[in-house]
Amino acid sequence: MLQLATQIVLVVVGFASNAEPPTNIVLLEPSAVADRDGPPRFTRVVDAARIEAVRGWLEHSCARRALALYALAEDVRAARDASYVRSPYPIALVPGGNHADAGYVEVAADGSEVHHDEPFIKLDPSAESFGRTFLHETGHVALGIVAAERGVPSEPLASIPHTVTAITDRSTAFNEGYAVHLEALAVHLGEDPAAGPRDRHERMVFGSDRAPESEYFRPAIDFASYAQPRARYRMVRDGEFAFAPAACDADYLRAQLDPARDGASLLTPDQMIASEGFAASIFFAVALRGERVPDAATIDARERRMLEAAAAMFAATSADPHAPLLVDWLIACIQQGPAEEARAIADVALDRSHGAFVDVEAAQLWRATYLAALTLDLGSFSSPTVKRARTTWRERVLADPLVLASRLGAVVPFYVPDVEIAVVAFGSAAPLSFDVNTATEGVMRCIPGITTDDEARWIDERARHAFESADDFVARVAKNAPFAAKLEPGVPN
Repeated sequence: MLQLATQIVLVVVGFASNAEPPTNIVLLEPSAVADRDGPPRFTRVVDAARIEAVRGWLEHSCARRALALYALAEDVRAARDASYVRSPYPIALVPGGNHADAGYVEVAADGSEVHHDEPFIKLDPSAESFGRTFLHETGHVALGIVAAERGVPSEPLASIPHTVTAITDRSTAFNEGYAVHLEALAVHLGEDPAAGPRDRHERMVFGSDRAPESEYFRPAIDFASYAQPRARYRMVRDGEFAFAPAACDADYLRAQLDPARDGASLLTPDQMIASEGFAASIFFAVALRGERVPDAATIDARERRMLEAAAAMFAATSADPHAPLLVDWLIACIQQGPAEEARAIADVALDRSHGAFVDVEAAQLWRATYLAALTLDLGSFSSPTVKRARTTWRERVLADPLVLASRLGAVVPFYVPDVEIAVVAFGSAAPLSFDVNTATEGVMRCIPGITTDDEARWIDERARHAFESADDFVARVAKNAPFAAKLEPGVPN
């Protein structure tokens, strides 16, 4: 993947002086001058030993992929904007750092300051961080570059930070899903050395003196990373995030974080595009579709087209954080053609969503197919009904790609001040919050006073027509219901 750009990066790194950072990056560290309000303040790294350590970390295959992706994003941006000025990749070595950002202040040796608006990355100065985190976070940087000045819109709605299994919000799902697909791709191509033993379960250690790597902890240890690496790769690869959570009890964290799925029950289209796991499965499938693993040049070309479609989508989309970015991106991919590519992208969107984007009957058709498989009714896989439906879906999308957005509703957030959700490692708790058009049963049941009849009415009304506003939700579901008194419209401060 990104083969050509990676070769260029390796040449630059290989010929750089050992006394200087590689010329394709700007290597930063926190300034000794205390931060003031505003962007973080950094100075250039000058320590030769630290520079040499970073040079070694950049030889990791995932790090080379990250540098190539940065170069590719700049290529896409420059092709659309002749005034765009390319710049080396700003990498800030910050203990514990693991995220992308935009805008920083560079403090020179003489105390003068230069303000930078471009995206940059904070990375922990360690081999592990450069080997894994770097690629994920560079995905965010790449989207930030092609999104241009407006940036990737964002307004988190969920009570917890993002994670691959959860339903959160549309902008988070798109941004994180893109970054997650890069990690899944590296695992699939055998480029993440930590993934092999983990995903093939090569280590099997037992005994009370072995923790947390002991097999005693294995069913739960994936949660401790919060990113859930084992579930993330397997479920993204296999498209399992299209299905509803199996956990439906009044337990917010299980409903959001448990990877167990109900394979007979599709998520709604609104839920799908608010799931970073589902978004990642779309990006991953677009990159790797075909009878066999594509060669590097093919993956390069597909990744370029993905960023080109993202750039076109951002240019045409308002800065509304509730815009259906994943669907808008799919539409842009199909519209950019050519016809064979458009057809392939349409098939990815339709098969990964099992038709839910375009057909109100798709969820029931899938359920019937799934349940038939349980009885070994293998004829259901080639039934005229399923074949006819899939053909019709494709014809509709190719005739008008905008049909992919036809079943999407509005984002209608509510929160419950009296119920707080806490993840111990993150410190303070947050009020229970959700979008009424994406809340799953497990989330609904966390609302004090809600009854099974209330939940059924909520789900039935939403299936009939997505809620258009807070007033619409109250009128159709919560009017005179005791649980309505616990709800506040909007997003908590």
